[in-house]
Amino acid sequence: MSGTKGAVLLRAVRSGLTLVELVIVVGVLGILFMLTTAAVQSAREAARKMHCSNNLRQIGLALQNYVSQSGCFPPIDLASYRPGMPAAHYYSVLTRTLHLADNVPLYNSVNFYFVPVVTDGLVSNRTAMLSHVGLFLCPSDSGGVVEGYGRTNYRFNVGVTCRFAPGASDPPSLAGPFTTHFAYSPAAFTDGLSNTVGVSERLQGDWVKSTFKRGGDYSLSPFNGAAQILSADEAVELCNSVPAGFAVESRGGESWFVSGFHFTNYNHLLPPNGKGVACAFDDLLEPIDIRVIHGGVFPATSYHNGGVMTASMDGSVRFVADGVSPRVWRALATRAGGEVLDAID
Repeated sequence: MSGTKGAVLLRAVRSGLTLVELVIVVGVLGILFMLTTAAVQSAREAARKMHCSNNLRQIGLALQNYVSQSGCFPPIDLASYRPGMPAAHYYSVLTRTLHLADNVPLYNSVNFYFVPVVTDGLVSNRTAMLSHVGLFLCPSDSGGVVEGYGRTNYRFNVGVTCRFAPGASDPPSLAGPFTTHFAYSPAAFTDGLSNTVGVSERLQGDWVKSTFKRGGDYSLSPFNGAAQILSADEAVELCNSVPAGFAVESRGGESWFVSGFHFTNYNHLLPPNGKGVACAFDDLLEPIDIRVIHGGVFPATSYHNGGVMTASMDGSVRFVADGVSPRVWRALATRAGGEVLDAID
């Protein structure tokens, strides 16, 4: 009996795991967990990227529908009234195409008579401006809903210029697909609608003054009015020279309702997610009409791995890699530059 009992105990001991075996099992499980987590995260980001792409497709389709109805693309700002088009300044392309993007009730609530960033406009359009529209948000930039105006990740390209308002002495400021005081017909795009990027992404600010969210927040600068005299490369150099510790604006993408670099416009001075400094040539941001921002460097940015989503003026959507050459990226920003685009690299 005692011998049999001892054999049973011996078998029980031998059926357990040694410390080395236990460490190996835990290690394998840890690796499997990390691989599974990475795969899940990758799948989720792929879904978010697809969602973002679909948003851009809808925005691009709204642009095409606007052209069909008006004969031109919507303006980002207006100098004078045109039949069938709202007359007041600073309404964004997103606002002007709401009714063409399945947001008819919201569009009908907008009072286009008043400028949206001054007293009467802010009062009459308060409900619309406070509305959050899922179509205008990329889920890859998940920061939660911030109280205040409805925010956006989608921006409209003003070209290879640091200026929001164009000038005859600065030809690049008149060469982009969206130009203040102009509304272009498809015929104006001699480079081809498919070769002109009209819309891309920019991360929202983090809404926290004490931290800097790269790609969303931007530096202010002491260079007021500099946009009037700067070339693209000079503007980039000037932003890179902003003194360390200078003021930062954390409310980028604050409202889909309004045009301007702070809100719904960007430029092609730096490649996507470029290493240069995003900055405004202004050190004043209050009240809200000052935040339109008329000069600065505001590149396309995103949290997608390796690039940004874009929509061309024909409505097609494509992913442009961070490594695209500055020459190609700038060529894609003009509607009639005559550049030869051999590839997007």
